[in-house]
Amino acid sequence: MLEGTVLYRSNLPPMAWFYAMLLMANSSIGMRTSFLRKQLGLGIKSTARLGLLIRLHMASCDRPNQLGGPGKIVYVDEALVPYVKRGRGALQQRTPLIVMGFACEDQVISGFIPNRTSTTFLAAINRFVRPGSVIITDGHASYKGLRSRGWQHVVVNHSVAFHDFRGNTLNPIETYWRVLKRTAFGYRQFDSENAWLYLAEVEFRYNRRRSGVALFESLIGRFEAIGREERLRLERCYDWRLCTPRGNRSAPFGHSNTWEYPGCH
Repeated sequence: MLEGTVLYRSNLPPMAWFYAMLLMANSSIGMRTSFLRKQLGLGIKSTARLGLLIRLHMASCDRPNQLGGPGKIVYVDEALVPYVKRGRGALQQRTPLIVMGFACEDQVISGFIPNRTSTTFLAAINRFVRPGSVIITDGHASYKGLRSRGWQHVVVNHSVAFHDFRGNTLNPIETYWRVLKRTAFGYRQFDSENAWLYLAEVEFRYNRRRSGVALFESLIGRFEAIGREERLRLERCYDWRLCTPRGNRSAPFGHSNTWEYPGCH
């Protein structure tokens, strides 16, 4: 029954798993390994692995494929996520990652991108925003081509004000950035290889904050089998730098407006 899931062949008792899930589901800014270790009485490596597997399980839970639709407003923005470490030992350094996000009707889709070029922005918008949506962005130059591409585009000039004097703001996505950065600060730092798992954790809690179902119940309601291929697919759902243009799998992100994004639930 549990074959292939994060619980399969675990040496930890179910009580430890479910208690850790309860703590991580109910925390507003994440749960550090040091705290979980004290609560569960486990070693540091076992606790760290447990936390990563629970985040992997969160990534496998239902997530929107696209946002918006005819007449609906989609808020689009990008931000830097600090506290990301790369390398080991003396070569270790902190390098922020660029994350792009879409917000509509209390739901968010976000993922890491390699740069802020117009081709990168347009590729992600074409994939995650439904046709007919009204897109609201800031004044970044890479968004300027949206209207010529057929999108309804509203620009909020942040150098003048936080709104466009017609009631349009980027507050829905800015609120998500505040939650994400507060969580990243709470963890102090995390490895770049696992950064997508922390992004999945924040999204899981944020998208269910107004749900009538408790987060813990959502977390334990279903356990999906996650093999190697499924894990790679989930990683591409949150790390869009790994996605490739159709017909050219060797081309780097940013050279095509049509992308082979995985179907994310």
